Amino acid sequence: MNQTPQNYGEAQAHLKKTLQVEWNRLRSQNPHLAGMELKAETLIYKKRPAGYYKVYLDIMERLLWRGYADKTQQAILSEIKPLHPHQNIMPNIWQKKLTKTQMDAMNTKVKTSGNNTQNIDLAGCRTLADIKGRIRMHLHSAEAVQTFKGKIAINSTTVVIGRDTHLIHNKPTGKYQYPSIRVAVGKKRPWVRVDVLAALLAN
Repeated sequence: MNQTPQNYGEAQAHLKKTLQVEWNRLRSQNPHLAGMELKAETLIYKKRPAGYYKVYLDIMERLLWRGYADKTQQAILSEIKPLHPHQNIMPNIWQKKLTKTQMDAMNTKVKTSGNNTQNIDLAGCRTLADIKGRIRMHLHSAEAVQTFKGKIAINSTTVVIGRDTHLIHNKPTGKYQYPSIRVAVGKKRPWVRVDVLAALLAN
């Protein structure tokens, strides 16, 4: 007695079984197929409604709006979903790998944006989450009060910052001693721990 599949899993299993039965019948009627086996992959999925690509474009457009790159992924999707009531927009859209066509569309959005996001380089970005992080980093860098390009080198005895060389001393702090340097700040010369400085530079 045939049973009607109740879900995608049952439908897929039913299709696979049907293919195997048909293959066995075909092989029994054709002796030259003896010894051969069937390996077929079946996938049943629900086709998305037309226009799903617009979801990506709307997300990208908002990421370029002031302050949106700092919003959570969930907060942004909560604004996007009402614009596309017929689409089933899942949270993992942020982690889905973008196609070349989609990336070209994202780059076009950047180049035609009307604020200081026009120079954002999306090279290396593979997902919407990557793009969100890149935009956020760019905007925060642009808003920085000061940026620094000087080179800093640290060895066992000195720290070289630009053209200045600072000797490393073991400065007692409580029970411990930490390699530190003294840096002139106006009339003061505060201590700076070398391990802290190295950790900041490493990030």
